[in-house]
Amino acid sequence: MKRAILFFTFLLGTVALTMADSRPELAVSKINKKLFTNANAIIREASKTIEVINPDKMEVTETFVVTILNDKAEKALLYNVAYYDSNSKVNDMEAYLYDKWGTEIDKARNKDISDEAIDDGFSVAVDTRVRYVSFDHNAYPYTLEFKSVVTEYNSFSWPTWRPLTFDNVAVEKSSFAISFPEEMNVTYKEYLEALGEYDFDESPGQLSWSIQNKTAYVDEPLGPSLRNQLPRVAVNLGKISYDGNDGDLSTWAGFGAFYYSLNKNRDQVPESLKQEVLALTAGASSKTEKIKILYNYLQNNTRYVSVQLGIGGLQCFPAEYVAEKGFGDCKALSNYMKALLKLVDIPSNYVLIQADRKPMTLDKSFPQDPFNHVILGVPMEKDTVWLECTSQQIPMGYIGVNNMNRQVLWIEADGKSKLVRTPGYVPEDHALVTTAQFDVQEDGGATVAANIQGTGFQQRRFRGLKGLSSEELKRFFEGYIPISTTFALNDYSVTVEEDRPETSLSYKVDAKKVAKVSSSRMFLSPGLLEPALHSPKRLEDRKHPLVLQVGFHDVSEYTFTLPAGYEVEAMPKDQNIATPYGAYETSYSFDNNKLVFKRKYTRNSGEWESEKYNDYVDFVKQVVRADKDKIVLKKAE
Repeated sequence: MKRAILFFTFLLGTVALTMADSRPELAVSKINKKLFTNANAIIREASKTIEVINPDKMEVTETFVVTILNDKAEKALLYNVAYYDSNSKVNDMEAYLYDKWGTEIDKARNKDISDEAIDDGFSVAVDTRVRYVSFDHNAYPYTLEFKSVVTEYNSFSWPTWRPLTFDNVAVEKSSFAISFPEEMNVTYKEYLEALGEYDFDESPGQLSWSIQNKTAYVDEPLGPSLRNQLPRVAVNLGKISYDGNDGDLSTWAGFGAFYYSLNKNRDQVPESLKQEVLALTAGASSKTEKIKILYNYLQNNTRYVSVQLGIGGLQCFPAEYVAEKGFGDCKALSNYMKALLKLVDIPSNYVLIQADRKPMTLDKSFPQDPFNHVILGVPMEKDTVWLECTSQQIPMGYIGVNNMNRQVLWIEADGKSKLVRTPGYVPEDHALVTTAQFDVQEDGGATVAANIQGTGFQQRRFRGLKGLSSEELKRFFEGYIPISTTFALNDYSVTVEEDRPETSLSYKVDAKKVAKVSSSRMFLSPGLLEPALHSPKRLEDRKHPLVLQVGFHDVSEYTFTLPAGYEVEAMPKDQNIATPYGAYETSYSFDNNKLVFKRKYTRNSGEWESEKYNDYVDFVKQVVRADKDKIVLKKAE
């Protein structure tokens, strides 16, 4: 039975909430028929009202009503996922379940609603809790309604209205209102170009927006981040208070100053650790060498866990805590590394970052907080060393594909925090270089010896192999080797470069039917070790830009030693395709029973207008077709 789980996390005052046993206006038949187009769920009403009483107190009232059309609508069920903690109080909550006619089937009030601590499986200390109600129901369509009233005892908040939050969810009615003392410097920024018509009202101390009857947004492959595509309104409260700490969020510099103030003077370490660090770095001849020594020390002596107590979402635990416990979250570990560097007179900076594959574009003129991670930046004479402090494996200076080439908030003292960008990479930085020798037998079987070298993100999955047992490593190779026929694994090894994002694999196998033999002919697919490429579908009415987030570069060279007497009967033409999105090149040569196949495939990163999407699809299709080319060999009579 499908279980519809509704999570609540709310922050506001006391209100009496009453509802009738039947809501005929919620009958599915009342919905505008155009809203069913591309919809798995339809939001009947989503209203959120925020009352900022003062910098230390806010009240939030929410109503959310959604009609679930099918079992693909889980996203709509999680519309109000949120949490409360020691700085907030849930005052009232209730939820109702209706059938397709709007008749009440079930309900839950405060005493019926579960209240549990969050157990995410890796946090060792958490004071965040979740409230939720679960209804067992799978007779589609049905409607869910819930309301909440919550008080939040701080104003560190980034109120945002997202009337279209998910793809394939239509909206019948949505509204957002915020009231605040007139003396507060509240500002807002609209990103509503994709929304069409909407209502807006502004008066002293009050702002409100609303929409009606918006069809479902349909996501498209290889598009921008949903957070960039979907319309939203961002509100900035200006001067705020959080757990007794005051700040001004009206500028990026102010936001950074607030974060800096929360985390300054938390870099003290035990005297014994100080002496250990000084001894470790005593022989280092350069700043870079000292950073490397201390980064290795961090990796060898700490591990990542989430610690979320009090203002743990913003403030790091002291360096002494990490020194004692040996663990911390991204903030605590970055602060600990910062403290280690300070001991040898190397300054460094916190960096707030979106660790996502598709980060939201930041508005330089309007601060927001999409950040979910912290790394460290170490200024050098000509460059910056970026340190990902939560990984025990990656080399110094490599921060991974989910941190690269994006806007970040560089935290400085004295109000000098600013937006900067982490390093980007060219496709050749993410290379996979494969060489293989095939000793092909008369029956089409072959002994294969291969070597694969990966760099950048293409070495990521291999780096973790270092600690595996021999049996675990064998199972990995047996699953990784892309030979589709039966093979016996004879030898295998992994080499991980400690100081660079590079790894290499080697293996030897005896494989059956690498080539298909029929009478006097042999049919061979020279690219049989290449991972299968899949072409996206063409879209004739593409709405959004084409975004290729990460570029890469694949280089392969395969040498086939064939049985004596075979000659080429048919061989594909060499390929040389160049496009703005990438390039593909192949070459074939045959001499003295040796066939050599060379392949290069480069995919660029970038963003192109929507009209270019099908050009990219056509390019990938050309590559897919060429990768399937076969060579026909005939044995001389």
